[in-house]
Amino acid sequence: MTDFMRLPPGPVTLQNVTVPACLLGRAGGLVRTDLALDAGRIGAASGPGVDMAGAMVLPAFIDMHTHLDKGQIWGRSPNPDGTFPGALASAGADRERHWTAADLRRRIDFALRSAHAHGTRAIRTHLDSTPPQDGISWPLFAEIRAEWAGRITLQAASLAGCDMVLDAAFTTLADRVAAQDGTLGLFTFPMPDMPDRLRHFFRLAATRGLDVDFHADETMDPSVNTLAQIAEAALATGFQGRIVAGH
Repeated sequence: MTDFMRLPPGPVTLQNVTVPACLLGRAGGLVRTDLALDAGRIGAASGPGVDMAGAMVLPAFIDMHTHLDKGQIWGRSPNPDGTFPGALASAGADRERHWTAADLRRRIDFALRSAHAHGTRAIRTHLDSTPPQDGISWPLFAEIRAEWAGRITLQAASLAGCDMVLDAAFTTLADRVAAQDGTLGLFTFPMPDMPDRLRHFFRLAATRGLDVDFHADETMDPSVNTLAQIAEAALATGFQGRIVAGH
């Protein structure tokens, strides 16, 4: 469904649409063409024609780094000074006061409905996973992922600090992530034994068949470079999974 018409069910041909030429494997800028759709896929099947009056057709959006659990909290927990530490403090305090399953469901549902209405088909969200929040957010996420199947493909990555990676609680978290077919995530900041911590992290991920996703160098110090330590640990452990390093 577009914002100005409802398409008929079954196969349909979108007539007179505008598509970037590169998406069709052609040279040039914008192209006027027809697109045949069947079961949500572009193909050769034809169906009733609908004149789209030159409307632009683009691939659906994929958002690979979100924080659905942090969304829609500004009204009750604004950042007091606009700084990074202020954001961390506000979000952390909001989590401790409000992040029940009911609160998370309400806010995440709003975010997903908004994303879906604007053409998003896949989202990876980081979930704050410091205990006891992991015991609330991950089971809820599994429910929401099942409810949205077929509309938005959802992935989750744990968000926990490198200061807890050697604790038994982090091993429990890794098991929880594996049970939910998630991605093992970590945010890094300077620690004296960071190489040991990162090697342990990669081993936890490898033994569970998990990909990894880092918030690297979450600090305002421009001299910090844990990204290099992440790369060194990945090489040292022979990690074969996929690695994303954000921030």
